[in-house]
Amino acid sequence: MKLLVLISCLAFLAIAQTPVTRGDYDISANHITAERGVTHMSGHVTIETDAIVLRADAADFDTNSQEIVAHGDVQIQLK
Repeated sequence: MKLLVLISCLAFLAIAQTPVTRGDYDISANHITAERGVTHMSGHVTIETDAIVLRADAADFDTNSQEIVAHGDVQIQLK
């Protein structure tokens, strides 16, 4: 099951298994890779902004469209 979530945030690159703070959001995942403007995250993905906390099994962030596609068990908590 896929869930498309539009989130305004800056482009990011991250190091696997390390929480990252970039401007207005924090991300963490077991595995993070980036290629051709898309950041792929898998394993306990968490993306937190001032407005939401998104948790998923996996997610892809397109830096051009500023869209996140979350996969698997997806939860969104509003703050």
